[in-house]
Amino acid sequence: MIGVDASIWLNQTQSIFHVPVHLIFIFDGEHRPSIKQGVNICTKAHALTRLFQELIEQYGYNYHTAPTEAEAELAVLNSHGIIDAVLCDDVDMLLFGATHLIQNPKVKEDGDNINIYTADAICSTLSLTSGGILLLAILSGGDYDPGCGMTTAYSLACAGFGDDLLQATKTCTPPELEWYLEKWCSHLCMTLQYNDASHLARCQVALSNSVPNTFPDPKILALYANPITSWSPSQKLPNTTAWIPREVNLAKLAAFCERSFTWGTAEGILSCFQEHVWPGMTLYRLVEEANADPTTTLTAHFAQTITKWTFGLSSILHIVRQQKAGKKAVPGYTVEVQTGRLSTATHSGL
Repeated sequence: MIGVDASIWLNQTQSIFHVPVHLIFIFDGEHRPSIKQGVNICTKAHALTRLFQELIEQYGYNYHTAPTEAEAELAVLNSHGIIDAVLCDDVDMLLFGATHLIQNPKVKEDGDNINIYTADAICSTLSLTSGGILLLAILSGGDYDPGCGMTTAYSLACAGFGDDLLQATKTCTPPELEWYLEKWCSHLCMTLQYNDASHLARCQVALSNSVPNTFPDPKILALYANPITSWSPSQKLPNTTAWIPREVNLAKLAAFCERSFTWGTAEGILSCFQEHVWPGMTLYRLVEEANADPTTTLTAHFAQTITKWTFGLSSILHIVRQQKAGKKAVPGYTVEVQTGRLSTATHSGL
């Protein structure tokens, strides 16, 4: 089960529809931050949100609206083991507590390769703690606060400036945090200016002079360290037990495409489904049937409870081992299956 920030929309996730995984799309809530990286963000739902949610349902996936930011919600879902990974390119997910990140696939560049990053590997390789990652975000420029260069930020993170900052943000009352941040900011500026402990490659006098005495903003720290999610007090938990894979209803999906898209003609829908829908459906069903208990399958067959449009191992015509072109291509197989039932099911919705 993989979580997806719905704001990246369909055009960036189409390639993963070919893979037998279950996607959970998380939408930003109405209380999401109104400013990111100094840019005003519209907090109202996108005009196409409801249409997209309907499409998600027709694909057999699930969606959920977070109280505030989808990123924080996804990270908590991942840290609680409700989803296996988060599909994204944003390292801020680590700040929010995500444990496994899958980079959005770039099919033309990466071929069949999928890059997976784990929080443990990143932290151990870079010698960073959670506090260090927080410091990188507020100093080098995360979603909420543009700052200095990555090299300087990393050096300060390795020096431990982020650990106490994170602890104070999580445990101090607002007055206590305000007092602490004044001392912390003064210490940071002294380190940048004089580099007494040789944490930096050189003194950063100009940078020290540019740091405002109000840095860092406690509201920004709270967005990272204490984000509001469905697990926060007074928030409603999502019904994750309902997040189960469902087979695509080709007839309903075809009818949806016919009334929603300019290319929604019979010819256009069949062409689109053959390229983007049928392969994923077929692979999912093949994997499902390969892992099924033969006794259960036979019982369902004799009881005539197998769905009308079921296809699977008996639909395979040919399996050919194939090496795709390109340096990053991995060995694979081309599976040719009968598509008559898929075509008939699709046509039934038009």
